[in-house]
Amino acid sequence: MEHMTTDELLQRWSDGSITAAELRELTAKLVEPEHQSALLDDWLLESSLPDRLPGASMAGLHESPMNHRAERSASAREKHWTGWLSWRPLTAAAAGLVIGAFSATAVRAFAVVKWPRVLEVPLGDAGFEAGSPIATSSVPQQPGQWSGDPCAIVEAQGRVRPREGRHMLKFLAAATTGDFAGSKNMASDLWQVIALPGNGARTVRIRAWFNADTDKQAHFHIAAVAGDDPGADAKNLWEQRYSEGGTLAFARSMTFVDRDPATWEAGELTLQVPPQARVLVIGIAAYRLPVEPATEWFPAQFLDDVSVSISEEVQP
Repeated sequence: MEHMTTDELLQRWSDGSITAAELRELTAKLVEPEHQSALLDDWLLESSLPDRLPGASMAGLHESPMNHRAERSASAREKHWTGWLSWRPLTAAAAGLVIGAFSATAVRAFAVVKWPRVLEVPLGDAGFEAGSPIATSSVPQQPGQWSGDPCAIVEAQGRVRPREGRHMLKFLAAATTGDFAGSKNMASDLWQVIALPGNGARTVRIRAWFNADTDKQAHFHIAAVAGDDPGADAKNLWEQRYSEGGTLAFARSMTFVDRDPATWEAGELTLQVPPQARVLVIGIAAYRLPVEPATEWFPAQFLDDVSVSISEEVQP
């Protein structure tokens, strides 16, 4: 049997000419996450409900087409669907219902698509354009401010220019007491605390841009830990990040940059947080280079343009 495309199968389903075998093939396609994702992308690019649906209401979109087939005549059904089936079939399917289960002769159930709501979370001086000195201390207690190991807000340095604006952050050392044998010498850390909006299970995405002017392999990390009490000690929450059961969620990602100081590399971290999560501690770090003397551990490693977004599934 020659296999049809998803578009062709959806068109046959919409006009009532689909066979049982074709219905099984269509169902198998639509229950796969990658097909559902493609349908949603198509809808987001081509439509804006309900403005792009002449003569159709949102309520009509969520009614089962199988009920219309059973209760309306062919002419009435055609009038009902004309307003939105003039779209591409993929768009119509993405805006309506995804087939969830089937038998040899009929669709048994439909799953309502959940749309992601994405919120951009404001950070204090995310692009370092304010030029304010970074507090040289541990994890800050209050949201909206950076603190960490020795660092500086700088303009263009050597062959490195800020990714955006006029300023960027330069990591200087790995400890507030200086770099010496026995000190905290693995990484130069930077932290910020943010309040988490939303009420359900959420996906937090953190992105930061890194650069380095060195012939060595420079690398960085982004880490985040979630807690349920905005008034709790943020430093203690951070220190408990590796403890089983000590936090709600924790994740870390590594970024290795190339040796071209003209380009910036994006680092990204995705963290799933439960409904009770209310606060997030973000940690960004540059790792020292394996060289001697200690003054060369952080020759020229930079950070710019940090952003945080949160997505939450909601019913349409």
